[in-house]
Amino acid sequence: MRGEGPPLLWISGYVVPARAFDAVTAELTDGYTVVAADHRGSGASNDPWLPTTTATMATDIVSVMDHLGIHAAHVAGFSLGGMVAQELAIRRPDRVLTLVLGSTSAGGPGVKAPAAGELLIQLRRTARRIPGKVDVGVLAAVRQGWAASTHDTTRRLDRIQAPTLVLHGGRDEAEWLARRISGAELRVVERAGHLLVIESPTARRALRTWLDTHADDPPSAPLGITARVGDLLSTPCRVAAAQSLPLRRLLRAGSRRAL
Repeated sequence: MRGEGPPLLWISGYVVPARAFDAVTAELTDGYTVVAADHRGSGASNDPWLPTTTATMATDIVSVMDHLGIHAAHVAGFSLGGMVAQELAIRRPDRVLTLVLGSTSAGGPGVKAPAAGELLIQLRRTARRIPGKVDVGVLAAVRQGWAASTHDTTRRLDRIQAPTLVLHGGRDEAEWLARRISGAELRVVERAGHLLVIESPTARRALRTWLDTHADDPPSAPLGITARVGDLLSTPCRVAAAQSLPLRRLLRAGSRRAL
């Protein structure tokens, strides 16, 4: 935690330690108190021997906020961190002042998962471009990968109440996300890759400008009792459906090849 001003929670991506973004978050510390937490199994965080979901990881973020005495914060999530940020904003709207979703996805059955070999190549390329060392165990990487592959907020994005910026280097998924979040603003940074906030000064300027514009926004109201009960009752079915996503995608891909 460093800087002065309203709290800004920085949620990084798959297997990426929070310190990899130190140079980026340092540019924000003159106006925000930046809290960059490691995902379970990455960086300085422990790796519990439990299945991991983006909802579980959002609960981790709430625990960090509680530990630091932060009631509500601006939240910026990138890649896997953007998926976690979606769950946080949906489940705990009273803890989110504003929301930035960068290089991320709502998941769901329509997302095409890369083949294992392609994924390995992408991870190696990404790791070479991340400042510092990517220090994560194999099991932690598998658990985080499973959380990303079973993420699905496609039917709940309309529950996000916080002012939202969708910041992407590609247009298709960004436009889809922005259309489904009420009032969301879309900024596509042309020729920027998945690590756009590290690679692109334009992306960093867009992020800072948007945060400053919304620096004094209040938190949303907490979920009402009806919504909380509905969540409690629907969670087991939603989790079961999400856990079957990788198999459903595989079957869908197989049926397409058969045609």
